[in-house]
Amino acid sequence: MNTASKDLVSYIMSRSFAVAGGSALIMSSSVWAQSEAMQVAQVSEAVEACQAAADLGESGDLEAALEEARWCLEVFEQIRRDSAFAVFPDELAGWAGGELNNQSAMGVTLLSRRYTKGEQAIDVSVTTGVAGTGLAALAQLGASLGAGQGQKFRVQRRTVTDMSDASGETVNYLVELRSGGMMNIESSNSGKADVRAFVEGLPIADIDDAMER
Repeated sequence: MNTASKDLVSYIMSRSFAVAGGSALIMSSSVWAQSEAMQVAQVSEAVEACQAAADLGESGDLEAALEEARWCLEVFEQIRRDSAFAVFPDELAGWAGGELNNQSAMGVTLLSRRYTKGEQAIDVSVTTGVAGTGLAALAQLGASLGAGQGQKFRVQRRTVTDMSDASGETVNYLVELRSGGMMNIESSNSGKADVRAFVEGLPIADIDDAMER
């Protein structure tokens, strides 16, 4: 393997292991124990793809090298998204978490989970990429137009904008994440005080850190 190929592998793997290794630090011990075997297999698969990318690049097959390099990074990105799931609580102050949903396409990632308490429901979603940037702009526009009275407050050193509709039928908060994404918390059948208490109890900083690594 020539020097350029070795440098490519070193760069990709240093970035990738920073994602995977940093993510593991925020997992609870029980979640980590359950997912360790799967994650080891994913890391092994990604490393093989990185190595294949370097070998193909050295042989001059750049298209195939790029394909393998993209797959390598995609696997590590998946590990990072899985680690973010690990810090979505299964239960929060009587609210039970439902199925975790993970969608990713064209540079946009959406993680979501519904929490229920009796007949009440709160939907939580985290959006990154271009869509996350768009939601941030929407939050600024909503504040200027008076949505939710444009009120802002801080939770775990993150800024939250009240985007609730004027009728009060839908309670909606947007949280600006340091990772560059946005967290949307919404309910159409819960009181505003209940939803705000939920927001304040959610481990927003941990989820944000997981998305940033």
